[in-house]
Amino acid sequence: MKAIATACAVVLALVGGSSAGAVEIVRCTTRDGDVRYQDRPCAGDEAAEAIRLVDDVPHATEPAAGTRVEAVSATSDAEPPSASQIAEAPAPIERMAGAWLCRRDDGSRYLSETGVGARREVPLAMLGVPARGLADAYGRGGAGVSAPGISRPGLDRSPDAALGAAYAWTEDACEPASGDEVCRFLDAEIEGAQKRLRYAFSDTAAAVRAEIATLSDRAKPCH
Repeated sequence: MKAIATACAVVLALVGGSSAGAVEIVRCTTRDGDVRYQDRPCAGDEAAEAIRLVDDVPHATEPAAGTRVEAVSATSDAEPPSASQIAEAPAPIERMAGAWLCRRDDGSRYLSETGVGARREVPLAMLGVPARGLADAYGRGGAGVSAPGISRPGLDRSPDAALGAAYAWTEDACEPASGDEVCRFLDAEIEGAQKRLRYAFSDTAAAVRAEIATLSDRAKPCH
């Protein structure tokens, strides 16, 4: 420690006595391993090494090619941060949390925080129950033409038709989505709403603006 402090004193004296810019000193190492710094050549039996120190440089710069820049520290007693200090460090800001993307019967999508899609009542015939083709609807030998006045199919009073008229509950399918997928979905929804706002009438523009505000607030963690 004494040798390092002495070296620092020599370096400070050399730098302090020179003008702002760069100063070159010599590090001399004896055969016994003793090191000293000076501004004159070393003795003949000592190992010499030139060191270039930079003084009063306003911005960090790269050293010139072939030049060695070395900083001399008076002490290295600094301790690493403790576990409690690391624990108290602020946590990194998290991006958008994951959610679920659900799809309606018409193909449109929406976000769900619970993973449960919307439920609705629909006729069983919309779900393909019973399975009947166009030929069955118009009867055997029918032309299969649905234009009024050309072909008028009779009422189907079969048990299958009664079953198709019954209602059943259906639920939109939902899939888990990552935070990035949620952000992409929200950005697309905002862009679509902004396009609709450009062509909206005065009686619907307020609702579209409210929709954009809600989506933008939801998308804040994305940006």
